[in-house]
Amino acid sequence: MKKILLLISLVLIARVLTCEALDFKSFLKISNENRNLANQAVEETYLWRIVVTPGNVDAIRWYDKESLTGNAEAQFGLGALYFKGMGKPRDRYQAARWFKAAADQGHAASQFMLGYIHLHGLGVPQNKRIACDWFEKAAAQGDPNAQFNLASLYFSGEGIPEHFVKGLKWYAVAASQGHVYAQNMLGTVYNHGVGVAVDNIAAYVWWSMADTSNKLTTRTELNLLKQRMTQAELEVAQETSSKCFQSKYQDCEPESEALVTSL
Repeated sequence: MKKILLLISLVLIARVLTCEALDFKSFLKISNENRNLANQAVEETYLWRIVVTPGNVDAIRWYDKESLTGNAEAQFGLGALYFKGMGKPRDRYQAARWFKAAADQGHAASQFMLGYIHLHGLGVPQNKRIACDWFEKAAAQGDPNAQFNLASLYFSGEGIPEHFVKGLKWYAVAASQGHVYAQNMLGTVYNHGVGVAVDNIAAYVWWSMADTSNKLTTRTELNLLKQRMTQAELEVAQETSSKCFQSKYQDCEPESEALVTSL
């Protein structure tokens, strides 16, 4: 039995890496023998998004069965099925119900989704205060989407009192995890001096990081920013951007000596 589990585990890992749809018969077999590994596969591949179709009865049955046992990963997946209308009728109320069940167990992605649906009033009455509460819980667990949304609400003062310092903190935390839109917002905040002093170098660094993604482009903003930067500032900004990118957004502050020279 251990050899069979090992073989199935290797298949799962290989397909996680290649983003292929999982063989649900193999998945169900390993689910019966090793629930933790099955949960890990769900989490790492967002199985509900990849393989669940109206005709994939095995997948839907697994979510239904495991959700009733209190399995938070399955509850998240079932909520997502209802939210997307994939293999289940599109029902945002039912989605909220299952996200809540998982969120109450501390499931970060479900906490984010619960915040999202309250923020936009999807299947539940719109309530930005409740949305903030769930975003805070998920953000504290490291969910970058929750961190980004929480930061945006702090800057807008919706649902919670306006607080630029806290908003900047959460944008920075999300940006350090590679959240492109948080990186873009950091560039915007430093460029316009929203709640902080204008910082051309920081604006350049974070807009440059956002521009490395294929999700959006900040070329126009960067070109306009360059026009008002001194040559010394630009050199420091370019050097810092390179260091930031190579460190995967962990080392994004200019060297103190270089910064003094640019001023």
